[in-house]
Amino acid sequence: MAGVQLKFTGNSDGDRLTAPAREETGRCIIKLGSKRFSDLPETEFTAMQMASAIGIRTASCRLKSRGAIRDVPAELLQSGLRAL
Repeated sequence: MAGVQLKFTGNSDGDRLTAPAREETGRCIIKLGSKRFSDLPETEFTAMQMASAIGIRTASCRLKSRGAIRDVPAELLQSGLRAL
C-alpha cells in the first residue's frame, strides 16, 4: 500500500470497519485524514466518484464516520470526520 496517506487493512463488520490483529490481513483499506489534510478521505472519495461517472473503472469505496472504525489507535482518528 504505497503512498503517504495513513491507511490500514480492515474488515467490514456490519456498519463498522475493524482493523485486524497484528500479522493478520484485511479485505479492504481504511484511509484516514491527518492533521495536515483532514479532508483527504472525502477528497479521494469525490475523485473516485467523478472518475467512475466518466467511465473509469475504480475500486468500490464508501465514507464511514470515524466512530465506525474499530481497533485503530484513538490518536490516529483525531483528524477529520470520516475515513474512506
